[in-house]
Amino acid sequence: MLHSNLSPAASATAARHDDSAMSDSMRHRNKRRDDAIRKKVEQELSRKTTNKGMGGAGARGNHGMPAGGNGATGHRSVSATHARQPPQAAGTVSSLRPAAAITVIETARITQAAQLMAAKRADAVLAVNAEGQLAGILTDKDIAYRVVAEALDPRTCTVASVMTRDPIAVYDRGSRNEALSIMVARRFRHLPVISDMGGGGDDDDDGGRGGGDDADDDGADGLADAAPGAVSGRSGGTNVVGLLDITKCIFERMDDLERKVQEDDGIVAAMEALERRGAVGAEQVGAMRALHGCPDVGAILTAKAPEVSVRHSVRDAARMMRDHHMTAVLVLNRDSGSAHVSASASLSGAGGDGDGDGDDVDRLDGIFTTKDIVLRVVAAGLDPATTSVIRVMTPHPDAVAPSTSILAALKKLHAGHYLHLPVVEHG
Repeated sequence: MLHSNLSPAASATAARHDDSAMSDSMRHRNKRRDDAIRKKVEQELSRKTTNKGMGGAGARGNHGMPAGGNGATGHRSVSATHARQPPQAAGTVSSLRPAAAITVIETARITQAAQLMAAKRADAVLAVNAEGQLAGILTDKDIAYRVVAEALDPRTCTVASVMTRDPIAVYDRGSRNEALSIMVARRFRHLPVISDMGGGGDDDDDGGRGGGDDADDDGADGLADAAPGAVSGRSGGTNVVGLLDITKCIFERMDDLERKVQEDDGIVAAMEALERRGAVGAEQVGAMRALHGCPDVGAILTAKAPEVSVRHSVRDAARMMRDHHMTAVLVLNRDSGSAHVSASASLSGAGGDGDGDGDDVDRLDGIFTTKDIVLRVVAAGLDPATTSVIRVMTPHPDAVAPSTSILAALKKLHAGHYLHLPVVEHG
């Protein structure tokens, strides 16, 4: 039997290093697995697109495809859309650099859309009708909530049957500030971008129903409460040219946000120096700190994240996400007797609700998201009912404490290319 002469503190440090090395190894293994899935899907899409082209099929080929068919039309639409990028003019939606639109015909099967999302590393696709006009938006959240959680077969279920129909789009030449305001006010993550085929563009935009994966699905179908000049994605004479993602917009302004926090920290530090000299009172310093201090993560959490055990199925997890209106669940190991933490919440780009059992103290073994459902389950052809979460989750995810500043949490999200970050309290 081996004996260690390390002190308790040194042993704890060594254990943390071992855990970190194991986590890094698992992340690399997950990345290799995800890349293998994407490569396989890309090869299949490329092969079937080539076969489709050789057969002379047109844009409506998907109408007659069998269940689990090739998805070639959606793939072909991607190439066509990438060729048309909106010009970037200061103060316009195009200056936010929306991602090139990834489109799929609305009659395509969910499996096809999921494979396209996996191949393109996307979490949303825009559905178009036979005329090429925007008909809807389909996100990883829609697939998790409306297909997997509802026990529908993604090989036979069509995009049109579960997508968010007729989303309100923004013109590429519309106001960037109004587009951002609508996304924030309505909690939309995604917002389609269209262009007037005549070269013009109205000066505005609007959010559509269920704009994206962390969005509330309470938006109106019509334009009654829309901003002036808002247009439907089905407006005649328009082209689908891109997709805005609020998280991308935030991350691209991280430098500005960090400078603002540093300026505010300087103001607070100056007030604290004046307090030490007796020039101002503690109440004034407290008021200034509340106004300019960077809040911590704990200040914005209002509910606990949903939790599942390692034995739950993917379908169980999808239903838990849907019921709690979240796009991730925390995977806990309730059989472990060490390294316990109490899961507090999951911090994501657009918030959400959830709850958990605050009396249980369990080990956080992993995180499982709607994006994992699309890439690792639906696109990979696994059965959500029989696939356990432990097979497809991300093990040992990075986490932060409630005392972590919001800026530090955002930087961790950005650096790790995460959309979710568990917030934990050590028991």
